[in-house]
Amino acid sequence: MLLINNVILGQQVKETLLNGHSAIIPVKGSSMYPFLRNNRDLVTLKSPRPEDLRPGRIVFFQQGEKYILHRIIRKTNDLFLIRGDNRRDTSYEYVPEKNIIGYVSIIHRDGKKISCDNYLWRIISKVWIIATPIRLWLYPIMKHFRERRQT
Repeated sequence: MLLINNVILGQQVKETLLNGHSAIIPVKGSSMYPFLRNNRDLVTLKSPRPEDLRPGRIVFFQQGEKYILHRIIRKTNDLFLIRGDNRRDTSYEYVPEKNIIGYVSIIHRDGKKISCDNYLWRIISKVWIIATPIRLWLYPIMKHFRERRQT
């Protein structure tokens, strides 16, 4: 296994997407749990068109030297309000469109592909955004069902 620094990987992905290609990268970190899982999922990134940047979409963006995968919550003026799914508060990252490098089109999990343009996926994504105030109560329920499914 080859470990690549986030900054170097991000720069390579950025160059790849700017050249019109897609890129598949591993998910690192827990900020997008439960939709993206650390060291388990891979995501296919595509270069975004303006119409691809809508609420609910998971985007790959640059913030300083960091490259991050988080979800668009809404757009205000010239900024996108973006947040990780695992956040239980209502704080946002304010990201200009020029810093958004790509968007997640496919999630690869356990040999299966989940399309992020799938109607059900889009509905669940929007419900998750709306559910921000009640996530503290959703996590134990999700954990219970996940544990029951594993037994």
